[in-house]
Amino acid sequence: AFAKRVGALALPGAAGQGTLKIMLGGTWDTYHQVDISVNGIPVGTYSWSGIGFYEVTISPVDLVEGINTVTLECLTGQDAIAVDWFEVTYPRRFEANGDLLTFSHETGYRFQVSEFSGTDLLAFDITSPENVDRLVYFQTIDTGGPGPYTLDFEPPSGSGERTYLVLTSDQVLAPAAIIEDEYGNLANPATGADYILITHRDIGWDINGDPHPWLSDLTAFRQA
Repeated sequence: AFAKRVGALALPGAAGQGTLKIMLGGTWDTYHQVDISVNGIPVGTYSWSGIGFYEVTISPVDLVEGINTVTLECLTGQDAIAVDWFEVTYPRRFEANGDLLTFSHETGYRFQVSEFSGTDLLAFDITSPENVDRLVYFQTIDTGGPGPYTLDFEPPSGSGERTYLVLTSDQVLAPAAIIEDEYGNLANPATGADYILITHRDIGWDINGDPHPWLSDLTAFRQA
């Protein structure tokens, strides 16, 4: 629950306007009203009633490259509203972020992906995760000096939308180890188990960041 909350959305390579969706939740059976601003610019006031979720869609919304701030202010006094999630859809420049970019596009185009820190580059068609194709016909463009570098490629002809992954070789992830799993008795209590407890910070912790008693009790019970 909040009176005023500011969230930060990191949008690398953002170019122009986009669409912002926010899922809000009313936890009291009353009338709810929220003012929303993006990067300090008011984008609307949204109202609903009762206990339940309410999805806000803001389109178009002006976005900037880098950090975008979303401010939500509850206008009703005696109220309780939670923020479930944010979702942003926006046009993005063909620029790597952290030496990596995944993007989807219609076939039949040539692509130039810039902002790589090195020249040892890789490109893959990952449209089908079970049948990944490595693209070997591409060009690395050196602008002169220590970088950044650009990968220029035109995928093989095809139809429909494809998904590509381009990255430097040092961004390739490798498993720390592959160990054969020996048959075990999963029904044996001595085998034990791992638990992952997921909850929203607004109901799990108080305003000081301390866990509520129910969360502490449940965690202690699972750890026992």
